Formats: sequence, C-alpha cells, structure tokens
Amino acid sequence: QDKNGTLWFGGSKGISSFDGKKFTCYTEEQGLVDDAVSCLLFDKSDNLWIGTNGGVSKFDGKEFVSYTTEEGLVADGIWGMAEDKKGNIWFTTQQGICKYTGTTFESYTKNEGLLNNDCRSMIIDKEDNVWTTSYGAGLNEFDGKTFTYFTEKEGLTINTVWSLMEDKAGNIWIGSDGGGVCKYSCKSFSHYTYKKGMGYTVMSIFEDKDKNTWIGAYAN
Repeated sequence: QDKNGTLWFGGSKGISSFDGKKFTCYTEEQGLVDDAVSCLLFDKSDNLWIGTNGGVSKFDGKEFVSYTTEEGLVADGIWGMAEDKKGNIWFTTQQGICKYTGTTFESYTKNEGLLNNDCRSMIIDKEDNVWTTSYGAGLNEFDGKTFTYFTEKEGLTINTVWSLMEDKAGNIWIGSDGGGVCKYSCKSFSHYTYKKGMGYTVMSIFEDKDKNTWIGAYAN
C-alpha cells in the first residue's frame, strides 16, 4: 500500500494497482523489466521496487527504471528486498545478496562470507543489521562489516530457513522448510513445531497492529 492508500499486487503477469475503484495493470509493455514478479517494496521516497525473475524495476508513479546483471546486480532472479536506514536497497538472489547505494551495486557471496549463495528471505532489523537466509545452510546476520551465523549448532531447528520477520519487541522469527518456527530473543532460541500446533513448513510470518504473530504454513 502506498502513501495514498493505493494497493499494489504482483504476480506472474506483472503488477496491478487498485485505488478503491479500478485496477491499473503494468507489464513489460509499460516498461517493467519482467512480468514474473516475486516481491514488492516501497522505499522511503515512496518509489515502488519490483523484484522479478529478470531483474528489478523502480517505479516512481510515472516511469520505470530497470536494473539487471548488466547494471551490476549479482543475479537477475530477485527473491527478496529491504531498505536500510541509509536508504540503500538490498536484494536476495540464489547467487548471493546485493546492495544498491543509489549509484552502484555491491555484491556479497560465499566468497565474502555468506553461508551459501542461495539467499531467499531478507529483513533489516532495528539496529540496521541485514538478516538473510542461506537455504539449506542456515541464517546470516551482517552488520556491515562481519557476518554472524546461526545454524542447527547455534539453536535453529533445521538449516532450511524459508521466512523471516522482526516483531515490535525486536525478536527475530524464523520460519523453516520442515522444522516449524524459531524465535530468536536475548541470544537464545524458542521452538514452535508441528507437535505444538505449528504447521511444518512456514512460508510467511506477519505481526499485526495488536502484536499478534500470524504464520502461514502447511504440513506434509
């Protein structure tokens, strides 16, 4: 939802906006870099960033500006996006993560310290630390200089992490592919699994205005 209250949706055939009365659709014909949309992000200036299978587009309400590996992205398939306190836009891909400063791209891969390059979900916490999943290997926390790792050894239920969320209290919620949910708080983990009523594979986590945590999951 943008500052005017317009709702925006992404799917396999581009993006759509709904102003309460009508839908407006945008595809490659209007300037989108690719029609297969994976994620959306509004930055502090109310620009809409659209992550796709073929790169990322920025939409200011009038025109699209697009970026691919030719401009410096680490890979064209975008899985997640987040904005830090400095206004940098971060992207996750299956070839590592990437930061766009407004002029240049900076890439981080296993060579720079990631557990592996298959990074899907991403959040930036209240302290401006970048959290990214490395699918099958665990979780990375990056403070801008060094990486800290969280795996089964440190307390994760399983290393196949799928989704992330920081709640209003600063706890990090971690949804996994096969191990339910972990909550990281005060440097320790709490576990919520299928036997405790939690779906097995957790695709999404959300906190509402009343501080309730909602979890989208399915059981095998």
